[in-house]
Amino acid sequence: MRPTRRRSAVRVIALLAVVGTIGFAGCVSALREPPPLQDMAAAGSGRFADADQLWNERTQESVRAAADRYQAAVTDEAVQLEALLGATHCRLWLSDHAEDPEQRLGQAVEAINLAQWCGRVAPDEAECDYLLALGLGLQAQERRSTAIDAIPRVVSLLQSAIDRAPSMDNAGPHRVLALVYMRAPGWPAGPGDMEAGYEQARRAVQIDPGYPPNQMALGEAHRELDRFDMSREAYTEAERLAVERVARNVPDAQEWLDHARRALQRLEQR
Repeated sequence: MRPTRRRSAVRVIALLAVVGTIGFAGCVSALREPPPLQDMAAAGSGRFADADQLWNERTQESVRAAADRYQAAVTDEAVQLEALLGATHCRLWLSDHAEDPEQRLGQAVEAINLAQWCGRVAPDEAECDYLLALGLGLQAQERRSTAIDAIPRVVSLLQSAIDRAPSMDNAGPHRVLALVYMRAPGWPAGPGDMEAGYEQARRAVQIDPGYPPNQMALGEAHRELDRFDMSREAYTEAERLAVERVARNVPDAQEWLDHARRALQRLEQR
């Protein structure tokens, strides 16, 4: 069974894509050899069957419990890929939502380790590359010395995901690559390119125009290119779509709505 119920997990992380917004000080490898899979499984406990329900509750406590459930099963060949993907999504969410910097970093590193094992267990699974890219971005936010090494890896992983599964996570690879291009420093320090970011955001919207984070990425691209009316149009559409999802109790929809409204307020204040 494939974990399609978790594909919307990466909404706020995809909005961050912050690897290019940080100042570079030194260079440390962004990837290290992960612990043995058996050691990572030892942290989990509880019934695997409960993990999806806990994940869908989207609280710190429930997502942490879901991560433990998934992670307890990462050596079970019957559900191994689903367990690795589920645990990685949970660790990314926890990193994205933790208030303590050490906890954000710790969860990001855990997600990177799980994503690396995901790629080893299922080398043809594009989602493993996608989640590894997200983990590297979150790690770079907290451990800035890894950013120089992380950025080209993130771009390469996202491009690989685009080549194999561009529609994954509601066009997530295009959406996240758009934000990386828009927020990374430009040549020669990094791959930053506003026009390239706009093109990736446009492709994300072409694939899934009804997904609020895609419209927000497009709104940011237009804003950065000084196309303020078009930016306002995209953010307004994101707001409308998010309101619909809040009414249906879609997980994370309130965060999308808050983000869209803040963006619209900034446009009005410029």
